[in-house]
Amino acid sequence: MKTVKRVVDTAFWEDEKVVDMFSPEDKYFMLYLMTNPHTSQVGIYKLLTKISSFELGHSSETVNILLDRFETKYKIIKYDKKTHEIAILNYLKYSVVKGGKPVEDVIKRDLDQIKSTELIESVYKHMQTYWQQSERPFDKNIKSLFEKVISKRKEPKEIINDNDNDNDNDNDNDNDNEESYPDSCNDSYDDSSKSSSSQLNAFQEYQLTGAVLSSLNMDVLTDYVDRLGDELVCHAIHYMADYATRPNFNYLKTILNSYETNGFKSVEEVEKFEEKRKNSFKKPKTKSKHHSIKETWDKEHQRKEKLKQEYLAKYGEVPVNLDTLMDRPNIKPMFKADEEKEMAELGISEDDMPW
Repeated sequence: MKTVKRVVDTAFWEDEKVVDMFSPEDKYFMLYLMTNPHTSQVGIYKLLTKISSFELGHSSETVNILLDRFETKYKIIKYDKKTHEIAILNYLKYSVVKGGKPVEDVIKRDLDQIKSTELIESVYKHMQTYWQQSERPFDKNIKSLFEKVISKRKEPKEIINDNDNDNDNDNDNDNDNEESYPDSCNDSYDDSSKSSSSQLNAFQEYQLTGAVLSSLNMDVLTDYVDRLGDELVCHAIHYMADYATRPNFNYLKTILNSYETNGFKSVEEVEKFEEKRKNSFKKPKTKSKHHSIKETWDKEHQRKEKLKQEYLAKYGEVPVNLDTLMDRPNIKPMFKADEEKEMAELGISEDDMPW
């Protein structure tokens, strides 16, 4: 997999607004937005809060709070909740350091992959003044690429009206961003972090297992969460952690696929199924051979006692050797029939007998 590098100007750390107004968490989040593995050359890309919370080590609620702060207070991003895409409004000032056809091809490809036309227009409007004042020749080409993409998605009249109405407003927004990275304020992150949820999502639970989650598998896990829900996916992760010798994503996929195959929608349904499966593996209690042999010995003793009493009543004395007496031709067949009947009832054979 090819490694993508994103450029962060050292001026970011020296800018007065960043130094005086950004909290440590603001700086961390802004750097994440500019350099995370989902970024694109134009600064518009898909950003799922569940994946971001996993990568940042935050809860999903905390990520949503940060996104809202950067959009409503700092006004440096736009987030489309329908397409789950984010736009860093002045990203193109720093992401492109030289022009040329390869760079323009990448920008065109990125623009074609964006679902939200609104985000493309927001970046276009925000960058208008900068592009007009820029001395970099390739900035005009980038501006032209944006216009071509927008014209394909919107009626020509709509494009003209948007340009006329927004040019005056762009000056206020752009002047704040000319010399530095995005605006900030001195609100501390501490307040928002206190309200974050303590409940871990599926990505954080997976991380706790020690298993590796690649970028590709992140997307797959996100799809499972969308289809089954966080709670059910977390249950599968816990099961993997308890039973897998080496927890891994393929093991988890097997569990999740079985959930979908069986149509499970809740943890309760899974637990009932697991309990039923455990019970099905329990073997019914049967008499062991050891127990059967003991019963056979008891029966043998009873027969000997019966024969002993009959002999005593008939001859007035106890026989010297009962085993010899039981082997007599007239006695043995009678006991043999009894033995075979009892052994059949017990489910044993001559091979199980101790003699």
